[in-house]
Amino acid sequence: MRNRLEAGALALVAVVGPLVLFMGTPGTSDVDIWFKWAQILRTSGPVSGFAALRADYPPGSSLVLLGVRYLSETLSIPYALGLKITLTLCLAATACVVFLVARSVLLVVATVVSMSLNAVALMYLDVLMAPFLLAAAYVARRGRWCACLALLICASYFKYQPVVLLPFALVFSLRNIRTKVPRGDWILLGAAAGGVVAGLAVYGVEPVWRSFITASRHNTLSSFAANPQWILTWILQAWSGRATEIVEIVSASRPTLRVLSLVSLVGYGYVLRAYWKSGDGSNEGFLRFGLLGFLVYFFCSAGVHENHLFVPLVMTLSLAIESERWWPQFVVVAAAANANLLGFYGWTGYLDRGVTVIDNTVWLACVASIALFLVGKSVWRGDGSGLSKRHSRPSV
Repeated sequence: MRNRLEAGALALVAVVGPLVLFMGTPGTSDVDIWFKWAQILRTSGPVSGFAALRADYPPGSSLVLLGVRYLSETLSIPYALGLKITLTLCLAATACVVFLVARSVLLVVATVVSMSLNAVALMYLDVLMAPFLLAAAYVARRGRWCACLALLICASYFKYQPVVLLPFALVFSLRNIRTKVPRGDWILLGAAAGGVVAGLAVYGVEPVWRSFITASRHNTLSSFAANPQWILTWILQAWSGRATEIVEIVSASRPTLRVLSLVSLVGYGYVLRAYWKSGDGSNEGFLRFGLLGFLVYFFCSAGVHENHLFVPLVMTLSLAIESERWWPQFVVVAAAANANLLGFYGWTGYLDRGVTVIDNTVWLACVASIALFLVGKSVWRGDGSGLSKRHSRPSV
């Protein structure tokens, strides 16, 4: 009973705090786009509307946006406020999952602080998948590979980024295949897979596949991600004599896109192969190599966006829950994720970017790239912060 009261109190704080602090922030320009999407979905219906959107989000996100539209009309509030309330509730749910898993108020506070800018201030939809990702890491910690797969599939209902983790989850499942699977886990996996099948049957294979391909094929070098491609974008701009101007997003040529795709696939395959050869069947191994695979995507792929460090943020948070020796990595990734957002959009969704010799976001990309590389290096070695293993949490 006491734990429930504590979880309820923390959830209330997780709702009220960010909502009050960021009540007046309008979010990025994506909010206006989602409002238009919600109008189309309401006018055409969720199925025909999804096909008409030709968006790069799964059907789950479109249902959330449509639900926010109905909520806003019912409460007679602006759509942006309805979306802010919805995402704040998802953040509160994420905080509750962290508390129930870790029983740590400090980790709950760190979760809310590290995710509030993304979810509440700027109103990205990433937080919709956070409870599922954290729950997947928790059940993996208990060797429940079947439930882990199911929860990752559920996270993919809202954003496609968790698909990057699925091959690592499959390897983890094979390592733990002999573990007795509770009946409820089989039901959960069946329901999650059934949701995918039902979605394809209702929405159609072609519209859903098109949205997935659209999400995976952006023809820009970098879409405001503070990664090496953003530095390359500045180099190309400097080559044309505009080194001291604000850096703008540029389209990449087809050969360049092919090279980046090849590098990404080779790097990702190398990490996945290393995970397979490691023979590591632990939850920490799954989180470590999954994080490395996602960092390969962030570093090497074309068209990465400014909010795509959210999944690494959740992964390092899960590692910090697993063992306190991963706290430094969590702090660095959380700082990089939030700095990436602040550098391009500030607290409100609009920022007049400055120039210190060159565009400040180029300096940001340099620092973030070095910091994330060092995180990746320590995760690859598996040495965390270098603290003794006696500090690790015992397995459950």
